[in-house]
Amino acid sequence: MKAARWDSLFSPDRKISTCWNALHRAWPDYYENFSKRIVKAPKLYFYDVGLVSFLLGLRQTDDLEDQTLIGSLFENLVIIDILKKNHHKYLLRDYWFWRDSHGHEVDLLTKRGGGFEIFEMKSTQTILPKLFKGLDYFSDITKGKVNARTLVYGGLDNQDRTNYQVRAWDAV
Repeated sequence: MKAARWDSLFSPDRKISTCWNALHRAWPDYYENFSKRIVKAPKLYFYDVGLVSFLLGLRQTDDLEDQTLIGSLFENLVIIDILKKNHHKYLLRDYWFWRDSHGHEVDLLTKRGGGFEIFEMKSTQTILPKLFKGLDYFSDITKGKVNARTLVYGGLDNQDRTNYQVRAWDAV
């Protein structure tokens, strides 16, 4: 979600702004430039997806007609769960997202063992080849520095494929 939109909702003259920092996290972007122009703008993730849904006016399942909104909320849910796991299990990993000026993006990446572990979040329950394009693109431009590519999706089954791990959202 774009930070500026939410920051205006919680401007300093509003009472709710006092707990603004406890409700969200500005996710840092990864700065290494792999011969493409990167976009340096943080993403905003909320610790409580239920609260965000309420603020967006979502009261029942039928309110979720906008597929972009579903994808953003799903990505938020999974990334915040990974962040909480990292914190509570003392994994001490740093996480970033990466995006270039052409719209290529990796939802989550971490450095490990001299390379990257990269993650893409998709709310769909159907695994299609196009879901792996962002993972493949990042792997190509880093010239083999990717150790693991993981797709986290809205389905129930985990799969280990030749070049990817596919994980159900609740198994991450």
